[in-house]
Amino acid sequence: MNDSVDADGEDPLADGVLTVGTNAEFPPFEYVGDDGEPDGFDIALIKAIGEKLGVDVEVENMEFDSLVASIGSKIDVAIAGMTVTDERKNMVDFSDSYYQAVQYVLVPKETDIAEA
Repeated sequence: MNDSVDADGEDPLADGVLTVGTNAEFPPFEYVGDDGEPDGFDIALIKAIGEKLGVDVEVENMEFDSLVASIGSKIDVAIAGMTVTDERKNMVDFSDSYYQAVQYVLVPKETDIAEA
């Protein structure tokens, strides 16, 4: 099925299931659909990855702050709109980024604020 092993030397997909954590509060990437289940771009992406790996995908909607800490214990992987930080990189491996968010603050034209 797959050749990967976790830190304990075990195949996390041996049961044929990829358990995925997300925080379904960041549309269009992840949100709760009309059926009450997580949906969105990231959910479609992880389901396609599961299909490619030949495993079922079970998505668990959880608190954002618990995603990283849950990898390897409660979940196999997380998929969410998450910024890669040095602190997080010390705890888990990240995939290549597939979306670069650009954010701006808009202020009235007459304001004295020119930059942050």
